[in-house]
Amino acid sequence: MRLKITIGMIWFCVFGLNAQIQSIQLPKGEDAISISKTSITPIYSLYTDKHESIYLEDQAIALSDLAKTLAYNRSQLEEMQKHQVKIFLYIDQSVKYTIVDKIKTELASAYFYNLVFKTNTIENKDIVFGFSIKNHQSFFHIEDLKKVLTKKEETKNKRYNDSIAKLSKEDSDSFLMFPPPPPPPVDEMFELGYRIYTNQQEVIDEVLEGKSYNKLELSNNGLKYGNSNIEIKDNAQFVETLNSKDVAFISFDPALTYSNYFKFITLHRQLSKKGWVTKPYLELSNEIIKIHKKANIKF
Repeated sequence: MRLKITIGMIWFCVFGLNAQIQSIQLPKGEDAISISKTSITPIYSLYTDKHESIYLEDQAIALSDLAKTLAYNRSQLEEMQKHQVKIFLYIDQSVKYTIVDKIKTELASAYFYNLVFKTNTIENKDIVFGFSIKNHQSFFHIEDLKKVLTKKEETKNKRYNDSIAKLSKEDSDSFLMFPPPPPPPVDEMFELGYRIYTNQQEVIDEVLEGKSYNKLELSNNGLKYGNSNIEIKDNAQFVETLNSKDVAFISFDPALTYSNYFKFITLHRQLSKKGWVTKPYLELSNEIIKIHKKANIKF
């Protein structure tokens, strides 16, 4: 009898979990993403149902365990693959954006920046539909997992490094004949986010020097701008608001739904592709807003 009950409970849990994932209603989208069968890009799938339960692949997971678990999974990959990881987010369009913000912040704390908001259908085919974005920053971070070397490996590495240092010293004159290549261009929005996501007023003041900016709040009714409310529509007021300054900093109303957040980011990209919206925006997570408040940051 006990065996039958145990088997029944396992079957119920597996079937129930699969049913919860299958019930997720995704937002509609037109962006197609080709998934090559020979691609070495590692993809992890995260699901959030209408009850805000979170699943990593087909396993339920607590929000607080998300960053640590994914960081460990990444540490087991080949070195080349570690920097190519993409996170596919299957999020029910009815959930509050606050849970999405928390998930994105957890991912950012472990340096996961390549995200795809899955759209249309939950099944994956050779061609899937989704909306690719760069994640915002996080104030807190998990250190990359590092392999602990044996004493023999440490000694071998020291001998190797000493040899390289000796060669470098002997050949320093010849190296001067071949100057190093220039550094890669700086991603201005990533640099801006990196410095805004601090609790240091002088760092924030420095990066904003010479820049004009708006601070907007996205709600279910639109963008709150002072005493005005701008609807998320393809119209002149929406375009003018976003283009009026060098950059817009966007925070989020607690009642905002994921569907309305998705509506905003897709419209912004559509208008940017048309050349109508020409200025970028930077998302302010709930985490960094709290940090700024504690640190008495003004900007």
